[in-house]
Amino acid sequence: MSISELKNNFHSLIEEINDIELLENYFEGLSISANKGLENELSEEGKNEILQAYAESEIETNLIDNDEVMEKISKWLQK
Repeated sequence: MSISELKNNFHSLIEEINDIELLENYFEGLSISANKGLENELSEEGKNEILQAYAESEIETNLIDNDEVMEKISKWLQK
């Protein structure tokens, strides 16, 4: 796929999204990426925490089932 095709497809996809929060999140992510990436925005401690969390997520026993997480979030939101 060419750059032009990719940009057109990306634009079409964005046009279909009507969730403002989702659009704001995508915009923020792309803005950070366009400005040399998140790595320039984080402290060394922040970078290390993300790398640590990623390494921990690679260990199957550290993962929590999505249904369990959604249940906890639902309970939290009801408080």
